[in-house]
Amino acid sequence: QTPSSSSLYKSRFLARTGNKLYRIPIQRIVCFYKDDLVMIHTQEGKRYPIDQSLEEISKQLSPNDFFRINRQCIIHAQFISEMRVEGNQIQVSLTYFQKAVTVSQRNMAKFKKWLNEELE
Repeated sequence: QTPSSSSLYKSRFLARTGNKLYRIPIQRIVCFYKDDLVMIHTQEGKRYPIDQSLEEISKQLSPNDFFRINRQCIIHAQFISEMRVEGNQIQVSLTYFQKAVTVSQRNMAKFKKWLNEELE
């Protein structure tokens, strides 16, 4: 990745909780997870709602660092702590995030390719 191409992607996100605004640097984001709202989960264990869809967010993130593993979750590569094969699925555990997340069948081949290329 050339230095100029990194400017295509966001280096931080703005989130609002009540009347407070927070600037969250991309390096501290463990994942984006959709429950009722899309939430940013940080390495400090904090959660912030964000007013964007996962679809919009995924276009603003470097594909070297982030991967959308299913309809509910975009993960940051540096926070992958463990991956387990369960039947024909891959369960991914993230540091600072309580739930294991499952790679969707549709994204499985892309996920393996992404891991192979980006995490070496």
